[in-house]
Amino acid sequence: MRRVAVALAVELTLPAGLLVTWWFVSADDTSPYWPSLAKIVRAFRESWLFADVRPDLVPSLERIAGGFALGVALGVLGGLAVGMSPWVRRAFEPLLECLRATPVAAILPVSILLLGIGYSQKVLVIAFATTWPVLMNTAEGVRGIDPEVLELASLYRLRRRDRLFRVILPGALPQIFAGLRISLSLSLLAIVFAELYAAHDGLGYFILFAQSTFRIAEMWSGIFVLALFAYVLNLLFGLLERRVLFWHRGFAASALGKPS
Repeated sequence: MRRVAVALAVELTLPAGLLVTWWFVSADDTSPYWPSLAKIVRAFRESWLFADVRPDLVPSLERIAGGFALGVALGVLGGLAVGMSPWVRRAFEPLLECLRATPVAAILPVSILLLGIGYSQKVLVIAFATTWPVLMNTAEGVRGIDPEVLELASLYRLRRRDRLFRVILPGALPQIFAGLRISLSLSLLAIVFAELYAAHDGLGYFILFAQSTFRIAEMWSGIFVLALFAYVLNLLFGLLERRVLFWHRGFAASALGKPS
């Protein structure tokens, strides 16, 4: 526990130092476009601790959860199919490369045209952004499994289901988590982008509305909320990754001759 506390303190040293510097440098700033950090903190307390949690933050969280879950499901299933079958990979690789290179901004007008600006549209945008890193990493994880392990599973005549859940998925899991981490960041970018241009609520809508009404301190407070949420989400994902992949870290350390 002490080790974790020390690591967290070291991790927060630089952000804390930057905030303290910002506080004193901006204390006498009178520019309407660059409010002092004290004003931003006051706006944060007034907006996000009481008033705007339900109307703006909760909808964004719900959309991220739905879109991320859909994107992960599609990515893992598609990655398994592409990684396990060379013919599927050859047939779908050109299409996958085209879709993966398509930016979220390009599908935003299409998603609005098809689904309006409601919950489903946001979920589609997030799912589109998060599917491809998971799919490609899953496929590469499956392809990277030691052939001797697969041959051993065949010698033991494991059923297809057992081979999938006991050999292929565990072997690809480190790569899958690498894709999940990338997709998690992309889901935050996608929801803010979608809410900036097509929403009646949400974190992105709050930031844009505050900027358009010249409530600059409130705008900065929304950016602070986004940054804090991203940090907490990444921290929780790191804890989950360490718990799920504890065996992989120990195996990698043993392979390098280091203590696990």
